[in-house]
Amino acid sequence: MQILRQSTQVIVRVGPFVDVGDGFTPQIDISLAGNEAELLKNASVEVDISGRIWAAVTNCRGWYDLTLTTGDTDTVGLLTVVVQDDSDCLPVFRDFQVIDTVPFDEMFKDAAVGMQGVIEVNNLDHLMKVGVSNRDTMPEVVDDTVLANIMTKTDGDTSDFDHATDSLEAIKDVAPHGSAMRGSDVVPRTAQQIRDAMKLDAVGNSPAAGSIDKHLDDIVGDTNELQQDDIPTKIAAIPTATEVMGGTIDEATAGANPTTLAGKVQAIFNRLFAKRTVTESLETAYEKDDSAVMETFDLADDDITTSRTR
Repeated sequence: MQILRQSTQVIVRVGPFVDVGDGFTPQIDISLAGNEAELLKNASVEVDISGRIWAAVTNCRGWYDLTLTTGDTDTVGLLTVVVQDDSDCLPVFRDFQVIDTVPFDEMFKDAAVGMQGVIEVNNLDHLMKVGVSNRDTMPEVVDDTVLANIMTKTDGDTSDFDHATDSLEAIKDVAPHGSAMRGSDVVPRTAQQIRDAMKLDAVGNSPAAGSIDKHLDDIVGDTNELQQDDIPTKIAAIPTATEVMGGTIDEATAGANPTTLAGKVQAIFNRLFAKRTVTESLETAYEKDDSAVMETFDLADDDITTSRTR
């Protein structure tokens, strides 16, 4: 099947035309005007081509050149030429495939401008097949392309790319030693530097300042100090019950040492349980053992004390 370029005039050959009677004798007098000539396009479109340019092929009896116009090839897909006249020849048809101009040009143009040419013009042949004569002078990758941004860090410009330090192999050579990757920065990291970067305890249990282990060690030290020194000292300083009370709670304590907690409690107890008598408008409070009058209240004068004896 012949492939045709979309919307492009082209001359195609149709045949062989043979006699309808014996089926093999070439017919050299076929014309489209007196025969049924149709063009079957994709999507069931039929076009009458009886008026197209039609010429016999020299020295090739029974074959003819048909000129298809740009309108005949404007639809992508299958295209069929049908010529038939059962009074003169057997039916003849020819199938074609119409494709878009871009893939057609890539497939059939000269290599200098076709697919191979595009590959070479853009240096794509050097990716896998064709070596470069000098890697230091090979064409630079166009700035800000996907490949350029893969190869560079900030500006998408590969003009300063150095295969000695920036190639994958060069990076691999220094990657196992730490984070430094290029040029004068290639300095292997020590085990202690790696541990410090990870905030880990150093060898010999002397964690670096600011590390996680150092903070944990400080917490443990403070906790031990609280348990061994501060807390026991403060607990020992708490007074006993006897020291707090200042003595035994009884009437003697209240009289002998009324400033102590025991004395104050006893004095309050005496007042609460003192003996009281009421005579007319006076209320008299006695010591609990009736030994003396503690207070006298005038009930007619809003409970204001009129005399006090201690």
